[in-house]
Amino acid sequence: MPFQAANGGNLDGCVFKLSSNLTTLVFSSYIGGSGNDAAYSVERDNAGNVFIAGGTASNNFPTTPGAHKTTLTGGTDGFVSKIHLSGSVLLASTYNGTSSYDQNFFVQLDNNDDAFVVG
Repeated sequence: MPFQAANGGNLDGCVFKLSSNLTTLVFSSYIGGSGNDAAYSVERDNAGNVFIAGGTASNNFPTTPGAHKTTLTGGTDGFVSKIHLSGSVLLASTYNGTSSYDQNFFVQLDNNDDAFVVG
């Protein structure tokens, strides 16, 4: 079961995993809130969990308790989300932005699975 089975409204990002030979859909999920959302980059951590980065204009984008930012700061903010390797659980998710227009285009993990984000 995906962590977000339905479109949140307007445009949503999506993340899906295919088998290595691209013949089988392993999982698929939307990610977004009621505004326009887009996912641009994907990276796996050492445990196989998936990090995605993108941008959102949703004031109800799915964030997780204790995240860096849990509220939209500007009209459009970047986001970074961590998804369980099964695709069924949103493990961590945060806004990343200022009062200006912001996007997160790439996420890269170091050897400790710390996320570096550019946008």
